[in-house]
Amino acid sequence: MIAATHTATNAQGALDAYQNFMDKTLPVIYQPYPDYSISAISGKLGGVTQNPYLNLAPETWYFKK
Repeated sequence: MIAATHTATNAQGALDAYQNFMDKTLPVIYQPYPDYSISAISGKLGGVTQNPYLNLAPETWYFKK
């Protein structure tokens, strides 16, 4: 299935089939997330980490000088 994404004449169809297969077989954490996971973080803010669980940890944030 992975090879088909590189060699198929309908590459988008092969990618869709691969994504649908992975969606059913992988754990929830690896499923595609909708746009709400997009973040904009100021360059003046440090200590911000992104994680696949979308948890925030503001106790580690700090302002840069």
